[in-house]
Amino acid sequence: FPFNLERIVSQVAYWAPSGTEFVIKDVNKFQQIVLPRYFRHSKMNSFIRQLNMYGFHKSRADHSKSVFSHPAFIKGRSYNFIYLEIY
Repeated sequence: FPFNLERIVSQVAYWAPSGTEFVIKDVNKFQQIVLPRYFRHSKMNSFIRQLNMYGFHKSRADHSKSVFSHPAFIKGRSYNFIYLEIY
């Protein structure tokens, strides 16, 4: 999951300027195009549940986009992914 997530962020979502959060700007497009390509589902709630299992948190209450963060998921530091564990 963490390595798929890195590919997703680099291809269709984007990193926040801090590099400590990633942003999904168009949730509907993300559900229709991206999720079926990388996972066996196309439901945003399932994706968020999986993020939560790995310790990610929704960072901002912005209804126009979804912003998530995890202390070990940082732009350019894929070696930190060993700290992404299912809780």
